[in-house]
Amino acid sequence: MGYMDRRLDVEWIKFMTGQKDIDFYPLGPNTLESKTIAELEKSGVQILQPLIGSELEKFLQSCDVLTMPYVLNKVTIAATAQNKLFQYIAAGRPIVSSAMPHLFEFPPHVLRKARNKEDFVRKIYEAVEMDSEEHAKERLRIASENTWEKRGKELINLIERGIRVREQDFQR
Repeated sequence: MGYMDRRLDVEWIKFMTGQKDIDFYPLGPNTLESKTIAELEKSGVQILQPLIGSELEKFLQSCDVLTMPYVLNKVTIAATAQNKLFQYIAAGRPIVSSAMPHLFEFPPHVLRKARNKEDFVRKIYEAVEMDSEEHAKERLRIASENTWEKRGKELINLIERGIRVREQDFQR
């Protein structure tokens, strides 16, 4: 889910879809070159139109594993996809990502990070193998503790605390 652009590791995706039992369904705005799109489609990638709201949620929940196969370079690493990560966690599905250094750390039943295309595929199989209802509930619990509303309240509390400290400093 998300923008299909040069941040995606096309070689990892082609390797992944070269496995007989792995299908890859990217969805979102597509800015890849037509040559790259043709290569991906030839390897079995089925590019879907963007979805929003409950349709997106249902689609994510229907997947066995949600993936983030990003190229590991300065541009991509600087734009670590924490928002996507938490949306994936909220879908209750296991996640496999390239080993982006600034991506939050979670237990392997939530997030597995891969070092190369072979490791990426291995971690997809592991995620499917070890998934359980208990792990899905844990992912949903994590998502419920990390909502925008809770982050907003934390931010407000930090600002209010900062204001109180500044007021105390001025009164001294």
